[in-house]
Amino acid sequence: MDITKLNGAGISYDEGLRRFANKPELYQKYLVKFFDDPTFRDLGACLVSGRYEEAFRCAHTLKGMTGNLSMTDFYCGICKLVEVLRSRQTEGVDTMYRELVALYDRAKEAVL
Repeated sequence: MDITKLNGAGISYDEGLRRFANKPELYQKYLVKFFDDPTFRDLGACLVSGRYEEAFRCAHTLKGMTGNLSMTDFYCGICKLVEVLRSRQTEGVDTMYRELVALYDRAKEAVL
């Protein structure tokens, strides 16, 4: 993996590596696995269909996953969405999700 590319995509590689006991193979394995996980897709489906309680659970799961993987830019964005959904607000959720899609796509391109 190109560490410069990862850092440029908002993934704090050195921080993530520390979280994974300085084992690059392990950290990189879980970065790749993140994009196989259906939670982000499920979040989008829940938001589109107005299932905000389920969307909150998906967003909260993604918050933990991206925090542990040091996907800093995505983590910051998902934290905002979690708080909006936690407060049962829906205004601006579509815009926030579109921004997350861009961050997700940028990270995916860097990882894969």
